[in-house]
Amino acid sequence: MNQYLAMTSACVEKSGGTLDKFVGDATMAFWGAPLPMGDPVYAAAKTALDIVRGSEALSAKLKNEIGEELRVGVGVHFGPAVVGNMGSERRMDYTAIGDTVNTAARLESNAPGSTVYISRAVADALGDRAAVTSLGGAIRLKGKTEGFEVLTLDGLKES
Repeated sequence: MNQYLAMTSACVEKSGGTLDKFVGDATMAFWGAPLPMGDPVYAAAKTALDIVRGSEALSAKLKNEIGEELRVGVGVHFGPAVVGNMGSERRMDYTAIGDTVNTAARLESNAPGSTVYISRAVADALGDRAAVTSLGGAIRLKGKTEGFEVLTLDGLKES
């Protein structure tokens, strides 16, 4: 687990993202805060693909060493969030909260191994820089109304 979390952390750091926290075996990160960046959606999408590639390499290593494989799916969504120091006097964390964060988590929890699920908002922000496949309404996300489009991110053109 530590090897996997170290790999995801390195991918986030390399792209200028903010590592928020680990939630079980998931890595939560965001881009564009605390410092603004030129293209946070592209950076997040590239990181997602890097994590999938890194997990495939780690999976091969683990299969060789202990006979176990690693299957990782990633979710990326784009939109407004409340970002800042939140908590109590005893414990404060710099984090992001809101529907955008929840939607990204729902995308991640539904994504099969070696797959990046993105929202239409991400696909639109990436435009022709991304190869995507629409899954239409085939994937229903908890808390989302019918018609929420999920897409797979199949690749990116270098920015």
